[in-house]
Amino acid sequence: MRTAASLALLVLVACAGARPAPEELPDKPAGAPVALAPTPSGSVSPGGKSNFNAKVWVSWQDGAADCEASARAMRDNSAEEAWQALKACVELGRFNRGPFVQLNLLTNYWEDELRTRPDAPRIVARVIANRGGDVDGDISKVQMIRMPVFTLKAALSQPDIYKGRYVIIRGKLTDVKVDAKSATAMLDEVSMKAADLTRTGQDMGIIESRYNRLRFYDEHHFAENVMNPTGRKVLGRLPEADPFLEPDKEFVFVGRFDGAKASNEDQKVALLNVFGYYRPAALVVQ
Repeated sequence: MRTAASLALLVLVACAGARPAPEELPDKPAGAPVALAPTPSGSVSPGGKSNFNAKVWVSWQDGAADCEASARAMRDNSAEEAWQALKACVELGRFNRGPFVQLNLLTNYWEDELRTRPDAPRIVARVIANRGGDVDGDISKVQMIRMPVFTLKAALSQPDIYKGRYVIIRGKLTDVKVDAKSATAMLDEVSMKAADLTRTGQDMGIIESRYNRLRFYDEHHFAENVMNPTGRKVLGRLPEADPFLEPDKEFVFVGRFDGAKASNEDQKVALLNVFGYYRPAALVVQ
C-alpha cells in the first residue's frame, strides 16, 4: 500500500515539474527578388539601370584599332553598349599612337549603325577631322555603304531633295552673330585638292666655262594637299556661342541641311543647323 502511494506521489511531482516543449519559430522569410527591368543595353544593375561606364572603359584601351575591336566584341551581348563604347573610342580616346582615324573599320564592321543611328554623322565628322579634313574624299567612302550623309555641293544643287539631310563640310568661319536665343555663323566652304609643287633647295651649284658662270639650285618636286575656297557659303545656326570657334579658322562642320536662300550677290546660301564642329588634324590620312 505504501509502495503504491509513493508511486502516485512521484507521478504527480513529475507532472507538476514538466514544462511544455517550446514551439519552433518559423524561419525568416527570404527577401523578395528584385525585378530587373529589361533595358536596350542588356546590362542592368538592381533598379534596371545600365552599369556600363564608357568613359572608364575607354581609359583601359591601348590603341584606336584595339578599342574598336573591343567595342565590336561587346555587340553580341549589348548592341547599345557596343555603340556607346565605339563613340567613346572616337570622342574620348587618348591613345599613344594618335586619335581614331580608321574610317575603314567603321565602314567594314558598323554599316547598320552608320545607316540608322541618328548620332552616326557626328561620329563620322569627328573621324574625318581626325584624318585631316578631306571631306569630299571621305564622304565618298561612307556613301559606298549607303550612309545618308552628303556634301554641300550636292545639297545646293537640289535643295528641295536634300532638305532635312545630314551634310558635312569643311569651312572657315568669317562672322558670328549672337542673339538672346542662339548664335549664327557665316562660313566659307573650303575644299582640299592635291597639287604638284616645286621646292627650290638651299644648296647652290656653280658651273663655269670659259665664257660663262652659271649658278643653279636643286629643285624638289612633290605633291601636297592645298586648300581652295569653293565659293559656296553657309549660314549656320549654332547651339550656342563658343569662344573656341575662332574667326578665320577652319573646322569640319556637321549638321542638318535646312534649304537655301538667295544672297545679295545673286548666289544661294546654304542654311545649316549645326550639330558639331571639329578642328581638322594637320596631316591628312589617305
